[in-house]
Amino acid sequence: MWELEEENEELQKKLEEEKEKGKARERWFRNKLEEEGKRYDILDSVQLIFLRFRGLKSFILTVVAKLFGSLGPSLCMYRGAE
Repeated sequence: MWELEEENEELQKKLEEEKEKGKARERWFRNKLEEEGKRYDILDSVQLIFLRFRGLKSFILTVVAKLFGSLGPSLCMYRGAE
């Protein structure tokens, strides 16, 4: 049980780090547009979404893998009990 709490805290920290990285990417992109004198339009919004959540995709995949990794043995036992 204690391991799950530690793992949860670790995942929360990683999530916060990814959010900060996403915000930094967004600031960089907006500054780049301003430097080039370009207007911010809908295509830029789409690009910003991808920049911001690029790191979150790998984070989510890691969480899902850990979840299924911890559920794997119990699912196998359940399936064998049928």
